[in-house]
Amino acid sequence: MDYYKNVDELDWQVGNIVGFSSKKLLSLTGSNFKLVKVAPFATYPVHVHPNKNEVLLILEGTISATIDDKIYKGKPSDIFMFPVGIQHSIINTSNKECVVFIASMDN
Repeated sequence: MDYYKNVDELDWQVGNIVGFSSKKLLSLTGSNFKLVKVAPFATYPVHVHPNKNEVLLILEGTISATIDDKIYKGKPSDIFMFPVGIQHSIINTSNKECVVFIASMDN
C-alpha cells in the first residue's frame, strides 16, 4: 500500500462521460477517493448508486447539483452528499473548469 502520493504526478484519466476526467487517489475495500476535473458546461447525467454513498467537495469552480429533483448551487468549500438510492447529477454551469474531490463508500 502506498502511504504517500504526490497528486501532481498522477495523470488525469479521461472518463466515460464527456468533459469529466479524474485522478484516482486511493482505493480501499468498499471506498474510493478521487479528484475529478469538470470541463466548462459539462454535465454528469442523472444516476443512482444502489449500494454506495458519495460525498463531493468543491475545490475550484462552481457546480450545480440536482439531488432527488432539488437543485443546489455550490462554490469552493461546499460539500454535497449523494445517499444510496437517491437520484443525482452535476453540471459545471460556468465557462471555467471545476475541480472536485469525491469519496464513495459502500453502504
